[in-house]
Amino acid sequence: MICEACGHEQDRGRFCGRCGARVEAADQPAPRPSWTRPERLVPAALALVVLVLALGRLLDPGPAGGNGATPQGPPDRSAVRTPASSATPTDVAPTPFAGAVFPDGTATVLFIDDGSDGVVGLDLDAGTSQHVELPGQRAGDRPHRLWRLGHQLVVGQEGHVVALPGADGGTRTLGTATGFLPAADPQQLWVADAAGGWTLVTASGGTVASLDAIPGYEAVRGLPRGLALRDRTGRLWRYDIAEDVLVEALGEERPRWIGDVVRSQVAWCSADPCRRLSVADAGGAEAVAIGGGEAFSEGQVWLSPAGDQVAAVVGTPGGDGAGVDRRLRVYRTATGEVLADAPVPLGEVFGSWTVDGRQFFGWVHASATAPGAPSVLARWAGTSIELVDARSVGVDDVRGVVALPQPSVRGVFRGGATCAESDRSDAMGSLPAWRGDEVHVALLRPGGTEPPDQLWVGIPGAGSATTVTVSARLADGQRQAEFRTGGGADWRTDITMRGGTRTADGFPPHWGLASRFPEPGCWAVTVSTEELTETVTLEIEFDIR
Repeated sequence: MICEACGHEQDRGRFCGRCGARVEAADQPAPRPSWTRPERLVPAALALVVLVLALGRLLDPGPAGGNGATPQGPPDRSAVRTPASSATPTDVAPTPFAGAVFPDGTATVLFIDDGSDGVVGLDLDAGTSQHVELPGQRAGDRPHRLWRLGHQLVVGQEGHVVALPGADGGTRTLGTATGFLPAADPQQLWVADAAGGWTLVTASGGTVASLDAIPGYEAVRGLPRGLALRDRTGRLWRYDIAEDVLVEALGEERPRWIGDVVRSQVAWCSADPCRRLSVADAGGAEAVAIGGGEAFSEGQVWLSPAGDQVAAVVGTPGGDGAGVDRRLRVYRTATGEVLADAPVPLGEVFGSWTVDGRQFFGWVHASATAPGAPSVLARWAGTSIELVDARSVGVDDVRGVVALPQPSVRGVFRGGATCAESDRSDAMGSLPAWRGDEVHVALLRPGGTEPPDQLWVGIPGAGSATTVTVSARLADGQRQAEFRTGGGADWRTDITMRGGTRTADGFPPHWGLASRFPEPGCWAVTVSTEELTETVTLEIEFDIR
């Protein structure tokens, strides 16, 4: 096969090993993936894995660590190279992770589809990884094997109901299916049935819409209010779930391929080879043309969760005037401005934004078309793109990556006490908190008349717009108190609580509160971050005497 973008010839692979463009013939309809119409179809179930329950075991490496390193003391950040974007990919030092992968912390776990029998969970802040075998998972070229649905992970295999080990019943079946496609809504998913039809389901398993198989049409991607279908000529159509009809995929626009979809935002290209990427709101807004002649490729475009940024692997003319350089770029979708740029080695690239859209991770997997090239993990967190050598993770093949937040703690906080436990308990720690999370803490109030139970909640780096709601109640549920805090390092207030007084002082660069529980009993405290405007960490300390 010869790449039309750069002329490179290769024997295998869907993407060019030199520039990353698709190498399938552009004048022929895209082949139907075998997973959509297998001759022998064994029903499967998509497993929705609740990571809050699964990650504790998945990423607990034991005494030796998941990658053979024994964690002792704080992370050794000197072992990690994060070269500037001007460095060449081969400059990345092949050093095993000896602590945090990136020096400023990510609060992220990266799940890596190993292309064979399972996934590798890589805790980017601990630098530990662990392979988890998924029964029934096998090698194959299905477009989607691993996906994020909200804050959760979807795994779908043919012939098996699969969940990550240690889920402890936290797995929900979305439906019997032979595969799945991402929907425009990040809380929904299109699943394929045995007859070739498609059903749009929610994270809770509810059905939104369904579509029977249409001979001659292949489903390729969810779209706002519908599903993108490709006919035998390669033309894209949209099944409109409201009108139950087939219409032009994007109105007057006639995309050759669709790169990514997030809610109403769509990134597409009208030509292949693609020299300009179009991004627009499907509601009718005029498209923004992104790029100045660089080559974009299908499957190498990732819109951020808010649709305000897009990451892409592009091919540019080589610095010596020959060949093609491969680069990872992040653009602002409203203007096409390049926010970051870095060279990446040859090989397939798999990317994932974090749930909050503040970080993008790209895994560059060295392939047969790029012998000797290192596997590299790239990260963009608002400034330059950082590159680290990823060979120490030990993944021989990669078919996808999904970035998920480290699990929030739901239930009794580690080190806390319950009413049935001792009369004294001291504990402190940090919890990642994400918008919509609730951290529940059980506080023991020993018998006696003196009040000195205390709870301190600090939000590192919280701005003046941050709001946290803290509520407390006795175990019998009869006495309740609630107060809301509103930020700034100089924030000070006294809040009267039923039966006592709460005091709060600012602790730059944190703000927080010190609470005194006035009555005996077992207090249950809920810290709600529903109104957080950013990702923060709750620092919780008990002082029970």
